[in-house]
Amino acid sequence: MTEKDSPANDSPKPVLARAELIQLLRRTLSISGRDAGYILDSLLLATIEALERNQEVRWSKIGHFGVRRAAPREGRNPKTGQKTRVLAQKKAGFSLSETLRRRLAQTFGVSFKVKSDIPGLNQTVGALKAKNEKDDPQ
Repeated sequence: MTEKDSPANDSPKPVLARAELIQLLRRTLSISGRDAGYILDSLLLATIEALERNQEVRWSKIGHFGVRRAAPREGRNPKTGQKTRVLAQKKAGFSLSETLRRRLAQTFGVSFKVKSDIPGLNQTVGALKAKNEKDDPQ
């Protein structure tokens, strides 16, 4: 059995979920869970709305979010192998700061990619906007 096939690699990765971030904010700032949730949602929504306006969002010591243009290209249907034209599109991406990249490299002993696309951003945008409108109808 290779390291890739070993059961240790099949275990789920730990996830820092929204609820845990809220609890961290609550304890650190000595505020209610509800207020901590509003703060977290406000930060995320501000980031998403800036991306929608094609603005870059920089979080010191973490990295920056941005929207990049993906040129049109020729693709291939994975089921049939048939060639197809993929239209130009915009994609959200995240670049690690040099500080975070160095810290992760030191922690894990490997280098990290500078850029990565953010899967599921549209679902997150929709969910946060719907929650924001429900909680605070203006």
